[in-house]
Amino acid sequence: MEKTKDLNASDLVPENREWTVRFPYIYDGVVVAKSKIDAVEKAIHIIASAFSPEQRENIINSLKNSSTIEVTAGRHRRIKIKELGIKISAIEKKIIGQEPNNINVGEGWWQILVDCDAEISLSDPYYVLHGIGEIHGRLHYGAKCSNNLDVLLVEKINNIILKYQEIAARTCCITGNYGVLMVTPNGLYKTLDPKYVQKHTEYSLAGWVPTDKFWATK
Repeated sequence: MEKTKDLNASDLVPENREWTVRFPYIYDGVVVAKSKIDAVEKAIHIIASAFSPEQRENIINSLKNSSTIEVTAGRHRRIKIKELGIKISAIEKKIIGQEPNNINVGEGWWQILVDCDAEISLSDPYYVLHGIGEIHGRLHYGAKCSNNLDVLLVEKINNIILKYQEIAARTCCITGNYGVLMVTPNGLYKTLDPKYVQKHTEYSLAGWVPTDKFWATK
């Protein structure tokens, strides 16, 4: 993992190139820039543009101070998705009482599922997983503690699940970038990046609109 504090003059290159920049649960994309520093700056301003003018300065300052930025030269998101797919397949094998035991959520949520499974497993390696899916545009992680008599452990597992479901509630299920709950005229819900919807006709023509009042006016 490479962080902004590790960047120096030797990282500079003479011409534009592609960089993959990732802020976990916020942004995972490719930008064109002359250096890692420029790539991070561009990614930060892309993220900040999703917020109101009043919020942008605080968002930019917060992201600049982040210690979890990953920056790599080249286009790596598809490679990462392939690696995540292997981990998702392993999680699918844990599902019981559901046929088929597929995880039917978008790639944008895969990292959230992997992190959720890992954190639960640290506290309860034998936790019971009944299914993972999307309900009315929100993530449903159907897991239970392996010992229902352990009240503290049950509460801990429930809190972990709630934490990652809340992360998914602000993460586009397709891109993994920032997302909001959106709806079609016929009542279908998904958590999506409004800018992604605008750029992809299969979504824009379907009439997806944000449920959030701020985004509805964008």
